[in-house]
This record gives sequence, structure tokens and C-alpha cells, in this order.
Amino acid sequence: IALRAAADRATSLGSLAQAVTFLEQAAEVTPDPAERAELYERAGNAGRSGGRAAQGLRHYELAFDLLEQLGDRSGQARVAAFQGAALGALRRRDEAFTHLQAAFAEFEDLGDENPDLVVLMRWLVGVASLMDRHDVADPIAARQLAAAERLGLPDLAAAALLSRGQAALYAGRGWEARALTQGALELFEEAGDVESTLQAASLLATIVALDSPGKSVTVQRDALDLARRHGRRSTEALLVGNSSEDARRTGDWEWAEAQLAQLLEADVDPETSVMALGGVIYFRLYRGEAGIEAVDELRERLRSTSDPDLDASVADLQGVERYLAADWAAAVPHHLHAAEISPLNLPYILPNAGRVAVLAGDRAAAQSVLARMRRHGIRGRAISADLEVVAAGVLALDGDRDGAMAGYRHAMTAYRDLGLSWDEARLGLEAARVLGTDDPEVAAWAERSRVVFARLGARAMLALLDGVPDAAGTVAGDRVQRT
Repeated sequence: IALRAAADRATSLGSLAQAVTFLEQAAEVTPDPAERAELYERAGNAGRSGGRAAQGLRHYELAFDLLEQLGDRSGQARVAAFQGAALGALRRRDEAFTHLQAAFAEFEDLGDENPDLVVLMRWLVGVASLMDRHDVADPIAARQLAAAERLGLPDLAAAALLSRGQAALYAGRGWEARALTQGALELFEEAGDVESTLQAASLLATIVALDSPGKSVTVQRDALDLARRHGRRSTEALLVGNSSEDARRTGDWEWAEAQLAQLLEADVDPETSVMALGGVIYFRLYRGEAGIEAVDELRERLRSTSDPDLDASVADLQGVERYLAADWAAAVPHHLHAAEISPLNLPYILPNAGRVAVLAGDRAAAQSVLARMRRHGIRGRAISADLEVVAAGVLALDGDRDGAMAGYRHAMTAYRDLGLSWDEARLGLEAARVLGTDDPEVAAWAERSRVVFARLGARAMLALLDGVPDAAGTVAGDRVQRT
């Protein structure tokens, strides 16, 4: 009893690693197998939520074996669900999907009125949605939602709504995704489910970022505070990785790098901290502090995982490395590949592929991006501005300077209104590269870009800007050498 109480107190204080220790100790001295199974299950949940999913898997296995000995199939179904969740947290999505499908086939006969089967539905639907397997997720999500409503389980009803919101996002229905995710968030809060509340907040921030990355950062900052108070390291990692991408656009680099560094120092599974490593590499590339070897190191770290979203990060980083080497033609395929393999990241990465295609002089690729985004249908102020930059670049390639300038101006205004200083600076660089700087307005944009890049320490971007010739055909590097 004392060890249970200690575990409860540690959990309430957000010390999940300490809670695991107390639960392990309690299990070792408890003679009742049913009670031991419960304690190991709780230890598994604490480990998984605390960023130690590998440890959680070991505890779940102990719990599952005990429940099997007791003939408790309902409990087995529940623990099998948590095993799948742990595999997903370790970014082993293929394995998680296979495991959850097999468990669902084994325990489906328990019936939809069994709450533990509904828990298993939740995690199968969640992993299937992440893998874009909506042929599996959608029909089970409908059953899950109906069963949760009948049984009065708000957290499981909310989870079904969240999966539907994710499916809507992947399909380009951003408004539907936002409404479903907001509804799920409210239900999770009402149910007092902290971890699921954080997951819903993370998806909501992802959707909001299409319109306003700055608002997305605000949502994620609040969620990060909550995650850290409750020791939810696994969700903290997701929030840190995603918020660093949005903060890169708003120019809040110092804050983002501090969050990434804090996560890298945490005592968690390598698979939990790997998103932080990817975020750090983006900043190091732009600062001129790393090259392709850093991207290769990340790719090696991911060999034991099966997560297309992380694989997309590697491909996108490969594109950034080529971009910074001014090898834009080589960068485009990397960005296109990243967008293709990750439905979640497609609306964020694909417009960038179009911008790089313009720099490469590849009109066909840029037009293809615009057409693909029209078919996708997702919308928002930030993403609309991104696409305006691509369209303006296409006009520039066609020789329509006035049309290109009009498009660039409109996008520049949108970026300023949204507080996206990084995007302003990138636009100035790209416009200067495509149109030259004989136009005073473009020259002023380029100088503003120089100020932003210098403030952020983005030396690799400054080097690209230095390579833009002025009206006399002189590049900055030559001017510096002659003075």
C-alpha cells in the first residue's frame, strides 16, 4: 500500500521514472498475480508516457503473461493495446500495426460492449491513421465512437474524433480537421486525460500552423508547460520537434534551440529524442555548422524505426543541404520525396519544393507543385503565401516581371502580418536570385534579408545572398575582396 501511494504521489508530481521504480518494487512483493499484473501494467503506462517506451514494453509483457495465466482475455486485450502504443512511441509503426491487427483479430469476439476492446480499437485506429491506412482505421473508428458513446467513455470517443480529424487533414480538409480536433481536445480535457489532451493539442497546433505558425507556437508552448509539469516526455518530444519547425519560421530560434537541447539531455529512449536531433540539424545547416554528414548520422539513427514522417525529415534535410550548396536542381527531388512519403508533412514541404524548383529554373516542377496543392485543397494564410511565392517565381521564369513583383509583394505582406521573419528573409533572397537587384524594391528586400539572416546567425543563407549580383553585376564577395 505504501509503495502504491508513493507511486501515485510521484505520478502526480510528474516524476514518472520514480513512479515506475515504486510500482516495480510493489509488484515484486505482491503475492496476488492479478495485483501484480495491474502493477506491471501501470509501470508500463508510466514508462511509455515518460519517454521510456522500451522499458514499458517489458512491463507490459509481464502483465500480459500474468493475465493469460489468469484467463483474463479482456485484460489481455487492453495490455495488447498498450503494447502497440509503446511500439508506436518507439517509431516502429509497421511492427505496431501488425501487432495491433493481430490482437484485434484475436480479441474481437469480446464484443463492442467490452471497454477493453474499445481501448484496443483506439490504438489500432491511431496507428493505422498515422500510417495513412484509412481503409483499416475508418470503419473501426466508427465502431469505436459508437461504443464509447454507449458506454460513457469520453476519452475513447475523443480518440475516435481525433483520428477522424487526422484523416481529414491528410485528405486536405483542414476546416473539418480543425473542428474534429478541437472537439476531441475538449472531450479529453473533460475526461481529465492529460496525455491525450497533449496529443490533441499537438495535432491542433499542426493544423493551426497552416494558417499561422505564430499561433501554433503559442499553442505548443502552453502544451509544453503542461507536458513538463506532468512528466509526459513522449508527448513533450513531439511538441518540441513540431514547435521548433514553426519557431524557425517566426524567427524564435533561440527559444527553439533551447527546447531541443533540453530534450536531447533528457533520460529517454533514443527514439523519443530523435526528433530533437533532426530539429538541431536544421539550425546547424542554416548556420553553416554542419553538412551532409550530420544528415547521414540521423539516417543511421533511424534504421531501426519504420516511421515515414521521420524518413521525410531526412529527405527534407538532404534537400536543405543541397539548397544551401546552391545545387537547387538536386534539392528538388529530395523535397518532393519527403512530401510524397509523409501525408502529414505534405502541405508544409511541398510548397517549399516549388520554391526551390523556381530557383532551379524548373518551371514544370514548380507548376506541378501548384497543381498538386490545388488538388489537395488544404488552405490557410501561411500556406497561401507560400504558394503565392511559387506562383510569382513561375511568372518570373516566364519573363512576366510585373506579375512576379505583384505576387512577391502580396506574399511579403502576408508574411509580415503573420510575423514570419524567416519567410520574409527567404522571399527576399529568392526574389533577388530570380529577378536580380536592379529594382530598388527587390534590393531593399534583400538588405532586409541580410539583417534577419545576420540576427539569426544563418551564415549559410548569408553566403547565398552574397552570391547575388548587384545592378553592376558585382557579387558581395568580390566587393569585400576589393575594399
